[in-house]
Amino acid sequence: MKPIGIAVAVAIVLAVILFIAKHRTRGPRNQKPGHNVNLFVLLAEAKDFRPEDLIGAFRETWGIRIWCAHHPRLGPKTATSTPYLVGDGRDKNAVLLTWSSEPLSRARTDLLAMASQAGFADSRGISQADLDALRNHKAHFRVDYGCGPQDSKERMLFTARLLLALCRLQPVCGYVDSSAQAYRPLAHLPDGILAKTELTVVDLFELFVNVQFVSDKGNIEIHTHGMDQFWLPDVQIICPEKDRSRDRHVLCNAAIYMIDRGRAMKVGDAYDLAGDGREFRIDGVKPDREHPFGVYGAIRLRSLEAR
Repeated sequence: MKPIGIAVAVAIVLAVILFIAKHRTRGPRNQKPGHNVNLFVLLAEAKDFRPEDLIGAFRETWGIRIWCAHHPRLGPKTATSTPYLVGDGRDKNAVLLTWSSEPLSRARTDLLAMASQAGFADSRGISQADLDALRNHKAHFRVDYGCGPQDSKERMLFTARLLLALCRLQPVCGYVDSSAQAYRPLAHLPDGILAKTELTVVDLFELFVNVQFVSDKGNIEIHTHGMDQFWLPDVQIICPEKDRSRDRHVLCNAAIYMIDRGRAMKVGDAYDLAGDGREFRIDGVKPDREHPFGVYGAIRLRSLEAR
């Protein structure tokens, strides 16, 4: 998959933003940050959903007791849609899971297909079979994180468990992560993750953070989308084309480090992120309306050897 060109990337970004704006709560930074978690899990067929199956899957796979039930305050059941509240106890995680026997609209599906073909998720293409499954999906779940612990890693761990449980139980063809601005087919899940009974910080990063490449005049900008699900800024690095693989590793290390520590790197500080003696200074990134980052903005990693 070739890097996304500037003009093409801008056009796709603007289109994806329109999709996200219709579905995601994005307000001032003092809003509850849990609202940054918004997924759409697409299904190849409209298979019936039974809450007891999800409860059993959590107990069997994760060793966790959850509840999953409809309540009138969540909204009414309709012929095509039912909202459920999924949680694991008082003062713990609570997620609104909405089952719909209808696909996303044709316009939104076409937009996701266009972005996927352009490698907008992880700068990686999509197979024809996965593209056909996306275009022909029959039903979906919507996942909105409601409330829970004041620890974003714990919230995202519960969200990951819910996503993977649905992937085991239902004919899932892929999922949309609004914060990450990405559609990932089931084939793009990390290797072996559906067989895991324990998840790591690296697993959370690979499930919920999108790493993109944008080429420009011999250089390449590498950046993330999706870090605001962890209440953190996105990460950016600009390097020569020849260093893309090396510096992608640096960027991923920085993002995983912040997720694991639960705090952002401070602008002005310097870190050894490459393991090769190079130091990187943390700079701020000016907002860009044509390619916006999450609600916490972004930081840039600047190699001190590249002055």
